[in-house]
Amino acid sequence: MEVVGFTAAAISIAKTTKTVIRLVRLLYRAAKNSSSVGNHMQHFAIMFRNFAYVVKHAMEKLDTLHQKNQGSPVLRHMLKMTPLDSVAEEACFLEAQVNDLKDEIPKIKSRFDFVMSFRWTRMKPDMEALFAPMTNLKTTISLMIDVIMLEGMLAQLRESRTAQLETEM
Repeated sequence: MEVVGFTAAAISIAKTTKTVIRLVRLLYRAAKNSSSVGNHMQHFAIMFRNFAYVVKHAMEKLDTLHQKNQGSPVLRHMLKMTPLDSVAEEACFLEAQVNDLKDEIPKIKSRFDFVMSFRWTRMKPDMEALFAPMTNLKTTISLMIDVIMLEGMLAQLRESRTAQLETEM
C-alpha cells in the first residue's frame, strides 16, 4: 500500500510535467508568430517550464529520500495518511487543465497580429488560473521533503549526542 501511494504520486507528477512541457513548446511556437504578445507568451512559457523542472527535480529528491528513509516515522505517516494520494490527485487535476489549454494554443495563431493579441487576451486568464494549483503542488512536495529531511537531521543530531554522552561516561 505504501509503495503504491508513492508510485501513483510519482507517475501522476511525471505525466503532469510532460504535459506542461508540451504546453511550453506550443507557447514558444505560437509566440514566434506575434510581435505584440510574443514576449508575454514567452514569459508564461518560462513560468510553466520552471514549474515542470522544479517539480520533476523535487519528486526525484522525494524518491531519493523515500529510498533512504524507509524506516522514517514521518514518511510512514505520510504514506498512511494519504498526502501522497492528495499529491497524485492534484497532479491529475492540473494535468487535465493543462491538457485543455494545450489544445487551445494552436487556435491562437493568426496571420494578423491584432487577432492573435485578442485571442491571447481571452486565453490569458485561463493560463493565470493554473498558477494557484501549480504553486500548491510545488509547496506540498517541498514541505514533504523539508519534513523528511528535518526528521533525518534530528535523528542524526540525537545519535551524535548519544555517542558524545557515551564517550564522556
